[in-house]
Amino acid sequence: SNLQPTSYNIMDHDDGKPSASGSTACDTNGTPQKWIHLSDRKEFSRLLYPNPVCFLTSSDNKDESSGASKGRNVMVLSWLTATDNSGRFMFSINRNRHSALNVVPIDESSGKARTGVDFVLSCPVQGMEQLVLDVGGTSGKWGSKFMADHNHDDADPSKE
Repeated sequence: SNLQPTSYNIMDHDDGKPSASGSTACDTNGTPQKWIHLSDRKEFSRLLYPNPVCFLTSSDNKDESSGASKGRNVMVLSWLTATDNSGRFMFSINRNRHSALNVVPIDESSGKARTGVDFVLSCPVQGMEQLVLDVGGTSGKWGSKFMADHNHDDADPSKE
């Protein structure tokens, strides 16, 4: 349902665990609904930082001569924020994610992170909900998420 809470209270209980509750939440028709109770700390940040979901597309650029896949990957990213009005932003990505190797590659000779890596951020639009779920629910380490990297001759009757 479309709940529109009018306020939230975040507090610590006697057990030391925080919780958040919404007072007088109403649906779009103005019908009062039950309180919204958040019991996990991870849920609190969703109230304070409603970030957009983006696709982060990256490549390792290791095989530029052959035109092969080059370790391309796309992932769903939601922990990002603008840091100024000049287009700078920051995002968070778990170092164990497959895309982390493309976005923050490690220089083999020095063992340090390389800089100057290119990647693309794009925001999905209405109608792309299933694509967001599909991309976010699959790891690129198991295979490419890009249609062009797959052989579709079997599905095309004109190729028979």
